[in-house]
Amino acid sequence: MVPVSRQNQPVRIVTWNIEKGKRWPLLEKCLESEAIRSADILCLNEVDEGMARSGNLRIADEIASRLGLQAVFGQTFREFSKGVGDELLAAGENTTAIQGNATQLVDSARSDFPSETSAIRTSVNALASDVRALSSSPSPAQIASIASDASSVVRSVTSFTDATSSKCD
Repeated sequence: MVPVSRQNQPVRIVTWNIEKGKRWPLLEKCLESEAIRSADILCLNEVDEGMARSGNLRIADEIASRLGLQAVFGQTFREFSKGVGDELLAAGENTTAIQGNATQLVDSARSDFPSETSAIRTSVNALASDVRALSSSPSPAQIASIASDASSVVRSVTSFTDATSSKCD
């Protein structure tokens, strides 16, 4: 169920390749940016958990905690070394030695929630197509079509959120 305060509001989805989280001080500064802080969903790529090169932090959990978000970590693979190049010089040893990726999580969502993810893909594609077709002076009908497409995206994301919430409860 979407809170009343969030109904008919846009959903901001940000994708971010954080390069494993090995430059944590820089990432902490980036977390102060409005572009990141205002995201409803943050899809992280190349995320470490328990790797010496990133201070053995659980990077996704650290970011979620600082932003007041929930973290879902999609393990991609286990690391059997400290990494490559300068990563081999990182102090200490790996603890859990896992790397994750939003792609893995998206693939899982597609298999667990096929109709919901298909609806999101269809609605986003329709919106993108209508936006590409806009002229420099869009007509009221074109603007109405964009608004309708955007509402469809919000409905499909809300449906996905409801489905995942009910499965996770």
